Amino acid sequence: MFPAARRRATLVTRGAGKAGQGVNGVSAAVMTRERADSRLPHVLDRLRSLDPLVIRDRGNPWKTARAAWGAARPGVTHHLVVQDDIRIAPALADVVRDLALRFPDRGFAFYAQWDTNSGYRVRMAAFGAEPMVQASAREWVPAQALLLPKRVCDLVSAMPADHSRDDDEVLATVLYHREPGCDVAITVPNLVEHDDDPDLGYNREHGSRRTACFAGEDVTWRAPAKMTWDGQGWDQISVELGPAGTRIDWGLRQRDTPIGFRQIHFPWRVAVPHCGLSPELVAQIGEKVLGEEVPDDGGAGPAASAGRDEDPLARAALFEYVVACVLHGVAWRNWWRGGRPPADLKRGRTADAALIALWRSCRDLPMPSDLLTDLGWHALLAGTELGGAVAQEEALARLTAWFHATRWGISWPLFE
Repeated sequence: MFPAARRRATLVTRGAGKAGQGVNGVSAAVMTRERADSRLPHVLDRLRSLDPLVIRDRGNPWKTARAAWGAARPGVTHHLVVQDDIRIAPALADVVRDLALRFPDRGFAFYAQWDTNSGYRVRMAAFGAEPMVQASAREWVPAQALLLPKRVCDLVSAMPADHSRDDDEVLATVLYHREPGCDVAITVPNLVEHDDDPDLGYNREHGSRRTACFAGEDVTWRAPAKMTWDGQGWDQISVELGPAGTRIDWGLRQRDTPIGFRQIHFPWRVAVPHCGLSPELVAQIGEKVLGEEVPDDGGAGPAASAGRDEDPLARAALFEYVVACVLHGVAWRNWWRGGRPPADLKRGRTADAALIALWRSCRDLPMPSDLLTDLGWHALLAGTELGGAVAQEEALARLTAWFHATRWGISWPLFE
């Protein structure tokens, strides 16, 4: 369909399908801008068993994506499209084939940006040791690496070449806002990481956009026999952490906007009173977690022992990180899937990776990983133990009603 813009990848394993035939029911395409700093060789190497096609830049994100989705070959059940500014876990190609066989009518993403509602969902799934979670429909589609059924690929590639829209917005229209649509699940941990080299792609303009929980190089991922589908995320409360500090997010569906949503963000101190939680109490818990004497010999608390109490910026960032973890614990106990008992929390490698990524979304300051995970897990458990008004059944309804009544967002600089 696009012969001038397509060439077959040269890195193909012995026994792979003939060019254009797809491999084991899955075909693949890589979108590239042919930059000197492209990660294309890495991407082709990691996907070589899928015999990917290379789709050259068309000068417009949507036109390039449209060509990539149109490269799905007849006879395959699914088609994978990836960008060239990512790092890929070695297991991705095998996982793609497995998911296509197990879940023929579903779509799958392998990345979730750390400061999004989908990123929040990935963290909550990581804390419960769940291998997949449904992507939120109230944001852009995480298109860095996306596997879709062939029928959906045909719908996407049939969309008009609209210069004014990004590919993730068009994907959201097809997947979430039109019938028949397609639910998308995200692997936990994520099997793709957005490369944060400041000289790569749009990172210098947009900043780092890392994943909420990257698998790394040696993680084995297995698909579940079945999974929980949590809905599209409208009216869902989520907890995020960014350079301005911890915030409470909410999504309002608005059909008159291009992709049907409006994100509303509030600093945690503004939002939590509306669910019966005292900001002063949350702050006290955060300070207690930072200052508790963990060693048996009565030594200093973890933040002090790391030598960070002398750095006001690091101390402020650690405080916001701990508060975010406390509020994730509150969300786990009271908001996530109607409230879950603390016993369902499962600390492990994936949960620790999610905590480290949460820290990096706030301030990418050097900090020992074991310190971050110990602090984060301690704070998470402390949040699950909070009772009182925030634990009452009507607390979440009050907070949601407040968001509905307010419908405007603010941001306050917390690190001046």
